[in-house]
Amino acid sequence: QGKTNGEDTLAADNKLSKLKTDCRKIMKSNTENSAEGKIHQVRGKIKETIGKIFDNQELEIKGKVENAKGKIQEKIGEIGKDR
Repeated sequence: QGKTNGEDTLAADNKLSKLKTDCRKIMKSNTENSAEGKIHQVRGKIKETIGKIFDNQELEIKGKVENAKGKIQEKIGEIGKDR
């Protein structure tokens, strides 16, 4: 049996609603990006410092990477605020 126009419209509305929700999850607000970026920077610095203290190069490198990602995420938030 085929769907009625009402059922087709409802299905399309449900798909559109899910797509909007998915997009909101992916695209964070500028404030969220800035805040999360700062958090990643702090976490990265902590990992980096602990890695240095315990002579753990892998942890030190992971900390540097997380710190760099945090700086990038923070800049993305700042750029969005300037618009």
